[in-house]
Amino acid sequence: MTYLSFIVTLTKKTFFMLQLLFESTDSLVVDTTSLGYRIGYIGASWLPFIIIAILFLLIIRKRYKVPDK
Repeated sequence: MTYLSFIVTLTKKTFFMLQLLFESTDSLVVDTTSLGYRIGYIGASWLPFIIIAILFLLIIRKRYKVPDK
């Protein structure tokens, strides 16, 4: 097997796998009624606010920290 034929075979296999992937996504449906999905959705929606609050508390804590001499 030459290098060129190897590249051609690999390219054909890659395109075939991508074609299968994109064709099967039309039939996939997300189950939004499951408990895990709802917990993840709520957690992800609150995550930016939690990160901002933690950063704010860390900044306040550092600002009022008494320096050791």
